[in-house]
Amino acid sequence: SAILAGIRWARWVPALLTALAVLCLIAPAAGAEQGQLRGSEEDGYGRLILSFPERDSLPAYTMRVDNGVLSLEFSEEIAVMLPDLGAEMPGYLSVARVDPDGRGLRIGMRSTFTLNRIEAGEQLYIDLLPPDWQGEPPALPQAVIDALAERARLAAIRAEQARKAAGVIELNPQATVRIGRNPTFLRVQFDWNVPTTGTYVQDGDMGMIGFEWPVGIDLRNLAVDLPPELILVESGVNLDGATVTLQMAEGVKPRFYENSPRQYVLDIDIEGEGPPSFDAASLADGMTQQGAETEPVPSSDPLVGMLFPQSAGKTVKPFVNVLGSTVRVVFPFEQDTPAAVFRRGDTVWMMFDTVSGIAPPTQSDDLDALASEFGVIASGDTQVVRIELTEDRLATLGSEGMAWVLSLGDIMLTPTEPLELGRRRDVEGNFEVVADMSRPARVHDFRDPNVGDTLMVVTAYPPARGVTRSLDYVDFSALRSVHGLVVKPKSADLDVAVENELAVLRLQGGLTVSAVDGPRSVGNGITEAMRGGFVDLGRLLQPDLGLFVEQQHDMMIKAASAEGAAQDPARLELAQYYIANQFAHEAIGVLDVLQQDLKTTDLTSKVRLSRAIADTMAGRPSDALQILNTPSMGQEVDALVWRAIARTETYDYKGAKSDALEGLSVVYNYPV
Repeated sequence: SAILAGIRWARWVPALLTALAVLCLIAPAAGAEQGQLRGSEEDGYGRLILSFPERDSLPAYTMRVDNGVLSLEFSEEIAVMLPDLGAEMPGYLSVARVDPDGRGLRIGMRSTFTLNRIEAGEQLYIDLLPPDWQGEPPALPQAVIDALAERARLAAIRAEQARKAAGVIELNPQATVRIGRNPTFLRVQFDWNVPTTGTYVQDGDMGMIGFEWPVGIDLRNLAVDLPPELILVESGVNLDGATVTLQMAEGVKPRFYENSPRQYVLDIDIEGEGPPSFDAASLADGMTQQGAETEPVPSSDPLVGMLFPQSAGKTVKPFVNVLGSTVRVVFPFEQDTPAAVFRRGDTVWMMFDTVSGIAPPTQSDDLDALASEFGVIASGDTQVVRIELTEDRLATLGSEGMAWVLSLGDIMLTPTEPLELGRRRDVEGNFEVVADMSRPARVHDFRDPNVGDTLMVVTAYPPARGVTRSLDYVDFSALRSVHGLVVKPKSADLDVAVENELAVLRLQGGLTVSAVDGPRSVGNGITEAMRGGFVDLGRLLQPDLGLFVEQQHDMMIKAASAEGAAQDPARLELAQYYIANQFAHEAIGVLDVLQQDLKTTDLTSKVRLSRAIADTMAGRPSDALQILNTPSMGQEVDALVWRAIARTETYDYKGAKSDALEGLSVVYNYPV
């Protein structure tokens, strides 16, 4: 049996070897790219399609035609399954073969053709066009075009997801959620530590906020106490970013907006009592509750958007007396009481740190002649008095013993002692602004129901000390006050604190202030020397083309005919008129003539800044910077505005930002 088995095996060996040899010719070598070749005869042309299904792109290759043979030579070994092209495309091709080394594909052509090659991902389309072909070459099939577009879209999504994932590792983006509950709306504020993008979409009662960074957002403080207008809130994270999903009650449409690339706000209107009214009935009701010594009743407070108990304790009843033409309202406190007093429009606000209630004064014809309302808002251990003036009178504050005295008249009976703001550096070298208030008390968040903004008010003990004129800084404004410090924040992260005799204003990373003491703002310490080259473009702007031509003609005649000392100002006025109306190149021509013949040296600064402005507007920032970078121009605040623009045009964004912050105080003097 063993001998018979050996004979049978011997018979099968040649057949087995032959089969293995054939398989070796068909199967690709190890590591070779497996390709497929197809051919078809289309309407007037032939098309070859070489594809590599296991790849996303074609292997590197070169293509050439030599003696009727189309050759594709690859940089790596390939294995291509070849059809009978002679049968599939008898009018175009004869035979195809792969080179023995697996790096070349040769295709024999039956005639001369114009070749049109299109690469589509891992596919290569070769169209064989007759020599008399006219018009555009054949396009790819629509299905292939759609597939390529979808592939590109998915690739872009993957690249963006990879960028965000890398950004999370590098930047560690985090979102802090702050919630403000006001009488009429709920505010949800998202503060990011790095810039991000935010979008909001709503479909029916479902809304969704999308943020750029794929990190979690903690909404627990909001979710545990939802108003009726908000049914559900959830946060989620995917590769594309962070999401906040909201389910609203029927008809609720939140407002979503961007304060800055790092801060986004969602406001949802809710049912509430709104700001308290100041009519006589409501005030009388409030005073009845105070006098009855009953359990404190919560009331809406428009100042900080929270609910506080009404104050308890002995009620202070102010009285009115008259000194000449001045009406005085005396608040007879029995102990030193911190206060703050300031005026916004026709409203005088008085804030007292006391648990004692304040009643309206007894009816007075003298006070009624100046004021239409005297209202009191109790907010915990703070009492706020609101006086609506009907006559424009000066408001001053004085102290007599323990009493505060508000004087309304034509003259200052007790002028406020100036409250100066200075600057200092903290332990890390960052700028802070300090106000020496002598005896500061507390810091209050005050929401003005008339204006709608929120102020930070620092009360203080007597004597009266206040900011005598409003001061504008980059991060805040210090408003004019009769007594105390009133700050309008421009940054949500501004912090105001009391340290001994000082009120300290600070910001994470430091406040942005100029290098020279005193804020650079018009009317707030800006000297003529700092604005010597100012060009009032708003005054010279002429939008009416007909009037422009007439005025231009008159100025040209004046500039040409003027003699002596009048010639230089006339030429400068013409140049600045061109600048104001965006004829920068014409202005440069006039200024060239003016600078050559300038006799009035007092105009040198204006002429140089005018030339720098014209160069900037004419798209010549480098020429402008040659003027604006000189030491003398660096002292002019208006020159800094134009240098910020010129530096932006030369991509010096760091320098531009520095100049822009310095020139911010005067930029509003220019037309939009």
